[in-house]
Amino acid sequence: MTTSKADSLEQLRKVAQQRYLEGKVLDAIQIQLQVVNQQKDAEEFARDDYHRLAVYLFSFEDFPAAVEVLKKARERVPAD
Repeated sequence: MTTSKADSLEQLRKVAQQRYLEGKVLDAIQIQLQVVNQQKDAEEFARDDYHRLAVYLFSFEDFPAAVEVLKKARERVPAD
């Protein structure tokens, strides 16, 4: 991942977290989803981004979606 893309993703993470802390959970979900989608095909897997999205979904009381995000994260974990 290029430095500029990494910086862009980090900025999006910060904005999502700020929206979440402001109580704008739906905004946080949409922004965090952008972060996850931008990494979907990347070799480098950011499990924390999936976890954060699941937390936001849980806060929004979208429990089925939160569980699905966690399942997808689990599928991407390399086998030991």
